[in-house]
Amino acid sequence: MARKLLIAVVLVYAAALFGAGLAQPDPEPAAPSTQPRSTTATPRTRPPQLVGMTLNLYHLADLQPARQAVDAIAALGCNSLQVVTPIFQDHGGSPIVVSRTGPGFGPTDAQLLEVLRYARSKGFITVLMPQVNFTRPRGNEWRGKLAPPRWSVWWDSYLAALDRFLTLADQADVEVFSIGCELLSTEKPEHLDHWRSVAAHARSRFDGMLVYSTNWDSYQDVGFWDRVDAIGISAYYDLTRGLIDRAQPASAELDARWTAIRRRVLTYAASQNRPVLFTELGYPSLPWALSKPWNYIASPETPADPAAQNVGYEAFIEAWGDLIIPPNARHNRPPDRRVAGVLFYKWDLHANTEADTGYGVAGKPAYQTLKRWLNAAPNR
Repeated sequence: MARKLLIAVVLVYAAALFGAGLAQPDPEPAAPSTQPRSTTATPRTRPPQLVGMTLNLYHLADLQPARQAVDAIAALGCNSLQVVTPIFQDHGGSPIVVSRTGPGFGPTDAQLLEVLRYARSKGFITVLMPQVNFTRPRGNEWRGKLAPPRWSVWWDSYLAALDRFLTLADQADVEVFSIGCELLSTEKPEHLDHWRSVAAHARSRFDGMLVYSTNWDSYQDVGFWDRVDAIGISAYYDLTRGLIDRAQPASAELDARWTAIRRRVLTYAASQNRPVLFTELGYPSLPWALSKPWNYIASPETPADPAAQNVGYEAFIEAWGDLIIPPNARHNRPPDRRVAGVLFYKWDLHANTEADTGYGVAGKPAYQTLKRWLNAAPNR
C-alpha cells in the first residue's frame, strides 16, 4: 500500500502540472512468475520527492559497514536510499547476463534483504537498482555497449535476472524499482518491444514506482517512458562545456549551464507527461570533476580534489534547490512535482577521507554542503 501511495502521488501531480509541450532538440553529445505479492506493507505518509543517497552493494563478509552507512545517510538528512547491486556478464559480446552471488560478486538474498529492511526501519524510501557489470571488459567497454550474438537470448537472460530482484523487492517492501540502467545499445527502436515486455512483466510483479535510468545525453532516445513512472537520468553533465576557462569556471557560468540543462530536461519531461528523477548525481574528487564527472579513473599520481567535487554539489543545489525541497528543510513551499527527486552518488563503504579520489562524500567538504542544504531553509 505504501508503494501505491508513492506512485499515486507522483503520477497525479505529474498529470496535473505537465502540459503537452513538444520535445526540444538536446544539443548534448550524443517466463513470468505467479508468486503472489506481499500484503504486509504498512501504509504511511510519503514525501512526494526522493532526496537520497546511493549505496553500491556487493557481497560483504560482514554487513556491519552497510548498516553503519545506512545510519550515516539517515543522519545526513536524506529520506531515500538507493541500493545499486550488480548482475554480471563477461563483456559486451557475452550471450547472456546472470545474477551471481558470493565473494567478488553480488550480495546474497539474505544480505540484500537485511540491508533493504534495515533502511526501511530507519524510515527510508527504498530504491532497488540492478545494474549490469562486466567482469572482463574488452578495452573501454561498459554496459552501454552491449552487443550479444543473439539479442533474443540475452533478453531472456536479462528478464530472468530481474526476476530475482523483483522477488526481493517485494519481500523487502521496496517502493521504487529500476528496470534498467544506462543500457544505451538497448534503447534503439528495434528493442522497444522488449522493453515494453520487461516493463509489463515488472508491473505485474511489483506495485510500486517503476523507473528506467538512462544517460544525461540519451534520454530523448528512450521510447518507453510511457511504461514507467519517471524519467530516470544519470546526470553526469559536463558543466564546463563551451567555457573559455574550463579549469576554474565561475559560479555564474555553472549556474547558466545548469539553467540551460534544466530548461531542456523539464521541457522534454513535460512532453512525456512524466517527472524526472536524477537516479545518479555525483562528482569524483578529481580535478576534472566538473568537466568529466563520469570519469572516476585516475592514475596513482593524480591528486585528490575534494574542492572540485564540492563545487559540483554547490552548483547543483543552486540550480535545482527551488524545485527539489529537502524533507528536513525549514520552509513552507511544496516541492515541484515535475521533479521526482535526486539520488546522490554515492556513499562509499570504505573511503571517507579527503585523500579519496572517488565519488564518496563522507569526510569531504561536499558532506557539509549536503548536510546544510538537507537540513536548513532553502536559499531561494
